[in-house]
Amino acid sequence: MTTFDGYKYNSNGYCSYTLVKSCDETIYPDFEVTADFRGKDHPYEPPTFMVAFNITSNGKELIRINEDDSILVNGQLMTDSLAVIDTYVGKVKKEKGTIIVYLNQLGFSLTWKRRGHVMSITLNDDYLHGHVCGLLGNADDNPKNDFITPDGQRTFDSEVFSNSWQIPGSCP
Repeated sequence: MTTFDGYKYNSNGYCSYTLVKSCDETIYPDFEVTADFRGKDHPYEPPTFMVAFNITSNGKELIRINEDDSILVNGQLMTDSLAVIDTYVGKVKKEKGTIIVYLNQLGFSLTWKRRGHVMSITLNDDYLHGHVCGLLGNADDNPKNDFITPDGQRTFDSEVFSNSWQIPGSCP
């Protein structure tokens, strides 16, 4: 895993985790990207990799990309190679084994390459830099402060950091 600020670390959990979310003081974040991790050879043993993910906005699920690469947009199965997410929010595009999500209104984009289990998230809105949190850090150009837990504590232990961003109830 590599944070927005370039800090590389290992995480071998087999639950669901918050990759990135807007970190403001509201009940629901403006957006949150969570990912499901499973073991390569056995579902609940390391090494693990990302198999599916969700994007929510203000507590509402916008997109779910399942382990089989089926895509739900606003709860509806995406059947074409392009789908619009609500009016002006963004779009999802599927092409040659890659899924690209553009969320203009929320200020970020995401690229998912299922074959290599590789995800790339780009923060397109300058305001988000330093105002996000999760496994991908805070995007403030300082890799030394990326391991901040949801309760605001700093750790230097990648396992403690990763476990702090587990989605409650997501582990078997």
